[in-house]
Amino acid sequence: MLLQTAVSPDSAGKAMFKLFCKTRRPKLRDDYAILQTGAPISLQYEGLTVRGKIWNEAGEKSALVLHGFSSSYTQFHNYISDLVAKNYRVIAIDAPANGSSEGKSVHALAYSEVMEMVMKAYGPVHYAIAHSFGGLALCLALERNTDVDIEKVVLIAPATETYTAIDNAFAFLNVSSKKLRAAMDNEILKMSGKNTDWFSVSRAIHNIKVPVLWVHDKNDKVTPYKDVMPVMKTTASNVEFFITEGLGHSKIYRTKSVRKKIIDFILD
Repeated sequence: MLLQTAVSPDSAGKAMFKLFCKTRRPKLRDDYAILQTGAPISLQYEGLTVRGKIWNEAGEKSALVLHGFSSSYTQFHNYISDLVAKNYRVIAIDAPANGSSEGKSVHALAYSEVMEMVMKAYGPVHYAIAHSFGGLALCLALERNTDVDIEKVVLIAPATETYTAIDNAFAFLNVSSKKLRAAMDNEILKMSGKNTDWFSVSRAIHNIKVPVLWVHDKNDKVTPYKDVMPVMKTTASNVEFFITEGLGHSKIYRTKSVRKKIIDFILD
């Protein structure tokens, strides 16, 4: 592979990190009734337009809905419908390089910074529901902003350990170079000032003191359950785990019984 034979480790690390952060854009589903309503919103982030919507502006409590990597808030139309039906104000955004927002790539810090902007511009936000990559970004945002109005958090199959996501990416690309992996880790350190291991839900969750519902499937191949098991032994009592089996990474949030568990947790 070209990256493995690159002369400059710095160049190789930058190229691999850029590839890791590059998103795909699946076709947006906007034909559900709830998606035809709501007031469009937009923010500027590093020269990019980030787009979303707000529903039921008069609702007394607000919920923020956050999608995963290479996805869109439109995938969570059922959650939006359920919350609006309960008279909640709902805010949903597409991360940079996802859905209707501009950009070609996104990393966890960028997504978390966009979340901070949304919470400040359209808050207060009392509840947050986040899937996968969105779960990691949410945890990073909340541990930096302990003074926000968040009362409860739902993490659906969160990207528990970034080093696992990178391992999976290297395996998918059939790349085994330890030098290239070290170069990418060094690029992350230069970009963020943090080691790769710092980008971890299992680390950040200890800095989130509000009630958390963590939903995960034992057969998740994207954010593997093996990364969750140690967390279950060390987290505080404010974190409740809801473990399923046979739903994988995406079917889990589409399953009616899981959605009911999440909505009931918010409403309780």
